[in-house]
Amino acid sequence: MVVNAMSVHVYLLYCCGSICLLLAAFVGLMDFQSVRQKKALLRFEAVSGLAMIADGMSYRFDGNTQGKGMVLLHIATLLGFVFLYLALYFFNSYLLESFMSTGRFHRVPRRLLSVFVISMVGMTMVVLDLIPKLIYYFDSEGHYHRGPVFTLAILIPIICILTQLGFVLEYRERLKKRVFTIILTAMLLPLFASIAMIALEGFVYLDLSLGLSAVFLFAITLSEQSRSLVKAANTETVTGLPNTYGFIHEVDRMADSGEITKYNAYYFDIVRMSRYNAKYGKDTGDTIIINYAKYLREHVQPDEIIGRLGGNYFVGLIKKENTDSFLKMLAGVPVQVKVGNAIETIFVAAVAGGYKIETKSISGGQLLGHIATAVNYAKNVAKKPCVFMDQTLEDAIREKRQLEQTLCVALEQKEFFPYYQPKVDMKTNRLCGAEALVRWVHDGEMVAPMTYIPLMEQNATVCQLDFYMLDCVCRDMKTWIECGMNPPRVSVNFSRKNLGNPILAEEIARTIKKYDIPTNMIQIEVTETLDEFPMDYLVGVVKALQRYGCSVAIDDFGTGSSSIGLLKEVAFDVLKIDRAFIDYHGEKEKSLLSYIIQMADAIGISVIAEGVERKEQMEVLREMGCHEIQGFIFDRPLRKEDYEARILNPLYKEPDLE
Repeated sequence: MVVNAMSVHVYLLYCCGSICLLLAAFVGLMDFQSVRQKKALLRFEAVSGLAMIADGMSYRFDGNTQGKGMVLLHIATLLGFVFLYLALYFFNSYLLESFMSTGRFHRVPRRLLSVFVISMVGMTMVVLDLIPKLIYYFDSEGHYHRGPVFTLAILIPIICILTQLGFVLEYRERLKKRVFTIILTAMLLPLFASIAMIALEGFVYLDLSLGLSAVFLFAITLSEQSRSLVKAANTETVTGLPNTYGFIHEVDRMADSGEITKYNAYYFDIVRMSRYNAKYGKDTGDTIIINYAKYLREHVQPDEIIGRLGGNYFVGLIKKENTDSFLKMLAGVPVQVKVGNAIETIFVAAVAGGYKIETKSISGGQLLGHIATAVNYAKNVAKKPCVFMDQTLEDAIREKRQLEQTLCVALEQKEFFPYYQPKVDMKTNRLCGAEALVRWVHDGEMVAPMTYIPLMEQNATVCQLDFYMLDCVCRDMKTWIECGMNPPRVSVNFSRKNLGNPILAEEIARTIKKYDIPTNMIQIEVTETLDEFPMDYLVGVVKALQRYGCSVAIDDFGTGSSSIGLLKEVAFDVLKIDRAFIDYHGEKEKSLLSYIIQMADAIGISVIAEGVERKEQMEVLREMGCHEIQGFIFDRPLRKEDYEARILNPLYKEPDLE
């Protein structure tokens, strides 16, 4: 079978047209960030495909004088012109959306607006030419011929493309290089084909160039869409900075390139952010975070990374030579926010954990783990603005984790015991109460409380320990009562971590009730340093405990920043003066001690002084009107058996003068 050039044109146009229609279907199924760009690309792909199929049909039926064939020939030729101008129109729409998505244009540029007008004029001109046949006509044998103004019909796409070309070249810096290259190619192909058509017969070259342009645009759009989805997945929405995945991706990219060892990594947490939110409101708090992120991004180098993991947490990948300057920024940077009609400047600081990257083989996930551990250590253990992860710190953290595991086992195996430190009434020198202090005996040895209490406060296992101690004390009290003893009230410490429990008072009362002892025999001590929960939490807990019949004492009074405010808001039963005031070193401290005692007496709160070790301290407290003390001057913390003996023999000898 002989295949002539005409047949090749037909099959080629049908094939390319079908491909473009298939691409249009794919576009219709895809999700786009810009719906308008999706519609423009879909329509351009569709009309380009239809233009080629229509042109293929015009070749197929050219020279056909049969009635049906002649009708199809006329329809196909007309649609070929119409779809050509529609393709110009929708390509212009795609071009417009590509530039509008950069955010630099707020209305349609005049040159692109003129292309819309010119393409519509061309389409209208072709439709109106059905009668005068000035652009094209068919002879008696059904063959296609160009009319006297055919060149004008070809000049219209040339004018449109040249107009678009000038616009794209002028604003090329607003497009990514690869996008600019593809769009430029997609314009030049039909431009050259249009110019060639002036001398060459038919539309096949222009239509095929249009098909290639459609394929190129689909490919670059698919690529950019994929990049946009990846970027969206790796970007934190509020600040536009890399999120967790974005940061890990950047670390892995730099590790692959071998550049990672030039950097230090940081994980940092804005301090006092909860105060900003409480003072200014959540919206202004978000503005603080946005402006803080913007300041950091503007003041680090272009090849350095600042990311946000959410909340107050940020990460950074900073060159080692810029360590000092970056640490200064973490110490505090000015951030401006609008409060009412005024602009306020807030100095935002952060606590950070750092890691000096020495190996190219580190992954983003591993690095994030190192710096997260370092910032946690800086905040909760070292209490420093910045801590760098090193071998010493890794060893300390490993030991901490081992201790945490050991503590969990110790709680299960009940290795903790209450030791009772007696409280003495100095008027009678008799036992008047005790404080239950936790002691840990592990492998036959006593472990110092400072070794494990801070750690248990960090991981909140102290809450479990508090209730364990309360249970032990209640059990001991029940035993003593059943043995006919008359034990005085015992105070049990509850960590501030427990204040987050909305039914704390109910659970304490339930534990006491389980042992069927009077609730007034148990006193609950809460620390004064309440920096984790609002005042309302403490007020609610104290009132609830008092309703159940428990006495409530404020421990370590005078060490916090809101001591007087606490007494104003919370009706404590007992005020425990911190040992820092007892161990005074001058008249100023002595006057403060006297003032605290007088103030408590004036508002009807009992006072007890802890940490009394010397006769001189005892005498001064007695003179000031404080008659209940606890400290080594009378007794150290006692085991259960020794405290039982003290209950039976509650009278103390007057301590000798030093």
